[in-house]
Amino acid sequence: MMPNVVHSSLQQKTQNPMASFAIPFKIICFFLVVQLRSSHVFSSSSINLTEAEALLIWKASLDNNTQTMLSTLWVGSSHCNWVGITCDKVGSITNLSLAGYGLRLKGTLHNLNFLSFPSLISLNLQNNSLYGSIPSHIGNLSKLVFLDLSYNNFYGNIPSQIGMLKSLIELKLSKNSFYGPIPPTFNNLTYLQHLQLGHNHLTGPLPKNICIGRSLAYFGAMNNNLIGQIPSSLRDCKSLYGVRLEGNHLTGNISKAFGIYPNLSFIALSDNRFYGELSPKWSQCHNLQSLQIANNNITGKIPLELGHATQLQELNLSSNHLIGEIPKELGALTKNNLRERIPFSISYINGLQSLDLSHNSLTGGIPRQLGELHTLKILDLSHNLLNGSIPKAFRDLHGLRIVNVSFNRLEDLQAFHEVSFDAIKNNKGLSSNATELRPHFVPSRANYGLKKGTKDFILVVFPNIG
Repeated sequence: MMPNVVHSSLQQKTQNPMASFAIPFKIICFFLVVQLRSSHVFSSSSINLTEAEALLIWKASLDNNTQTMLSTLWVGSSHCNWVGITCDKVGSITNLSLAGYGLRLKGTLHNLNFLSFPSLISLNLQNNSLYGSIPSHIGNLSKLVFLDLSYNNFYGNIPSQIGMLKSLIELKLSKNSFYGPIPPTFNNLTYLQHLQLGHNHLTGPLPKNICIGRSLAYFGAMNNNLIGQIPSSLRDCKSLYGVRLEGNHLTGNISKAFGIYPNLSFIALSDNRFYGELSPKWSQCHNLQSLQIANNNITGKIPLELGHATQLQELNLSSNHLIGEIPKELGALTKNNLRERIPFSISYINGLQSLDLSHNSLTGGIPRQLGELHTLKILDLSHNLLNGSIPKAFRDLHGLRIVNVSFNRLEDLQAFHEVSFDAIKNNKGLSSNATELRPHFVPSRANYGLKKGTKDFILVVFPNIG
């Protein structure tokens, strides 16, 4: 019977030749499916391996002390668990942040292969001791949104390849030693909102289309060697809330160089070469708190419309060629909270009769130079944090009629031994004999003709004599 069975089996295989390939075909298909699925795993693993290797190669190029320090922070088999590194779900690095750990990394970026980080969104190396130039291959970080290399020792030109980072929102390169012009390419960055280039050695003009995306909120390029005029793109940039361009060689008519910015909070243009008269349009920047245009070639009068900038807290127009009086409209401003010490340069104001610095947060002692204000009739330093003693020179201010230094931390008040108790109360140095002081009446603001805005007038005077 066996031969017949074998013959029958052979006959079936001969009649159905495809059946002989069925099992091998299934095996091949299964192998291909497994191979495809495993290739995804290997692909992910290869990315991880490449990124980890790139970091270790960069670490090996750094200063010996830096290598030792990173060796204690970068431990374990998975680089996603290393200090300063964040990965996405598939294990690719999205955030490399080695700032704020007191690391003070020392070395260059030349051995950091940016091609190995295709998913990197944020690169923060701020406040280290990195030096050298920025490698041109940084332009390969196509997904980068945040780049902070500030407070390092980088030098050379800012590479034009940074203009290839079209997703960039924040770019911070301040406090380095970059030189040369600002590349016309930070113009390709249409999503840019925050640009810091201050405290370098940059030269040339500002980029023409610096606000091409109409989303630039902060632009800082102070203390460089920039020249030329304010580009129209920046003049018409309504999204700005802060501008710092002081300490350059910028020029142009100040009345035409800037527009109206509904969100602007502060703008610093001091130590440049702007000319012309101040525009009354500054008063239409309703959120403006600080306007600094000292040490330029500004002429004309201070526009009275500045009194309508109700949020204005700091105004510095010193070292210009202004004429006329300080507008009384500035006395209507009420948003003061002055801090730090009273500047002794107030004593340079000839003919000053009223000085009201009350209800602030002034600290330190009362400058002895204020005793030289022989025309002073009214002095109100109450409700501050002043300490020390009253300068003896105040005894010679025979024209002083109204004094109020209450609610401070003053200790020796003998210079005001004839004023009322209310004028010196709530101070640290009040002794038991304070009740023996003669009860002179201390008039209120209304009684001696001062308005709440008087101290704001002094705020305007400070920078002009400082």
